[in-house]
Amino acid sequence: MDKYLLSLLPNILLCIICKNSIAGYGDFSDSIPIAPEREVHVLTNAVRMDPQGFRDLYIKDTNVLKTENYPPTTPLWYNHDLSRAARFHSIDMANNCGMTHQSCDGTSFANRIKSFYKTSSFIAENVATGRSTGLLTVIQWLRDDINQGVPAQDLSSNDGHRQNIMNPRYNEFGCGYAYSNTRKYNHFWTQDFGGATVKEKYKIPAGCHFNPNSSTLSYAANYYDTSGIAPKSASVFIDGKFYPMTLHLGTPGMGTYLHSTTSDGKEHCYYFVFIDGSGNSLRFPQNSILSTGQQPICENVSTISTCSPRSEINSIRTNQFSPAHSHYRLDGVKITGKLQRYYSSGIWIYGKPKAGPKSIVLIK
Repeated sequence: MDKYLLSLLPNILLCIICKNSIAGYGDFSDSIPIAPEREVHVLTNAVRMDPQGFRDLYIKDTNVLKTENYPPTTPLWYNHDLSRAARFHSIDMANNCGMTHQSCDGTSFANRIKSFYKTSSFIAENVATGRSTGLLTVIQWLRDDINQGVPAQDLSSNDGHRQNIMNPRYNEFGCGYAYSNTRKYNHFWTQDFGGATVKEKYKIPAGCHFNPNSSTLSYAANYYDTSGIAPKSASVFIDGKFYPMTLHLGTPGMGTYLHSTTSDGKEHCYYFVFIDGSGNSLRFPQNSILSTGQQPICENVSTISTCSPRSEINSIRTNQFSPAHSHYRLDGVKITGKLQRYYSSGIWIYGKPKAGPKSIVLIK
């Protein structure tokens, strides 16, 4: 096999698109999560890590999220089972009975969540309706208005949604969104929280795009390093180009990073890349490519740069495969050893060198 191809294989594997059945952290799998659900996750983490900063920027009411009542806490990590539970409930509300904590068939919220999520009995749920975006819905939960324009006091009997969002005992998170064509308040949102210990705290807990206003498109990602060390770089890869992100809320080692541009109404394909304090490259989501369009992911993107902006391997094309072959072949050579372990996990690689010394094409 060509020595140059061998040198590229570790980098190719960093960016290969995996099957849903072996989805990596944050990947789109089983039709979950969609863009509005990712938005709620990122903004929930943003307020947990910097409650006063989030309040001053988005709520503009100093009577809530006071430092003595709600200090910063850790972000929440994505849990697929909690997301399934939350999506199920939002669809149930939209299709059947409107906003309620219990299921429309009378099942309690606790029993419903436990039917999906079995790793912890410490759970909670927030539901909402009426707002069309994740940002507005998170603000709605945080305000917990007792009268129009009057938010509930911190730690009172009326700020239960705020207490759930800021509770440091929760570590895992799922969000569900559904739309109803028949109800007056037709956007239905569910947040489900779980208290199981997260063994591997991925340093990019969540990432998304959202519209803070009608003319702006923002790309946001949470970053959390247990040591508190800032990343060496933070960037979002949009339509084949890296863009630097800046700290938006929180601290460099525990904060939310942002890149904003003008909203043009077009579909853009993107993912996030951070280089942590030790020089490790981290990608979110690990394998999927997110979309600002109608579909949650870009499935037919032909060109993907490596997971860090390195010019010598900036021409890699990938696709999802399900071949029936019993082993890998790259340019007609059987691959053994380390790559076979990737194969046993469900990743298929085929390819041949293109014309030119520094490029490779992955094909069926």
